[in-house]
Amino acid sequence: MIQLEFKDGQELSSFLTSHGFFAIYYCTNESGQDLDVDHYGLLKDGEAPSEECPANLIFKLSDEQAVLILEKFLKTGGIKIFPNVFTI
Repeated sequence: MIQLEFKDGQELSSFLTSHGFFAIYYCTNESGQDLDVDHYGLLKDGEAPSEECPANLIFKLSDEQAVLILEKFLKTGGIKIFPNVFTI
C-alpha cells in the first residue's frame, strides 16, 4: 500500500480534484476536552451533502477557503474529512 503525503492544502486539493471531488462542505463540530474537531465531507458531481449536515457551507476545492481547510487538516488535529482522503 502506498503512503500518501501532501506538502500543503493546494496539493491535497489537486489530488482530490483528480479523484473526482469538486467541493468540501462543513458538517459538524465535535467539542472535546483538549480539542474541538470540525467535520467536513467531500462531494463528487451528482452527490448531495449528507442529510445529517447543514448544506449551507459548501466550498469548491479550488476556492481559497477550501485550501485553507485542507491546510488545517494536514497541519492540526482540528479537522476530520469523510470519506477519509487517505483511503479513497
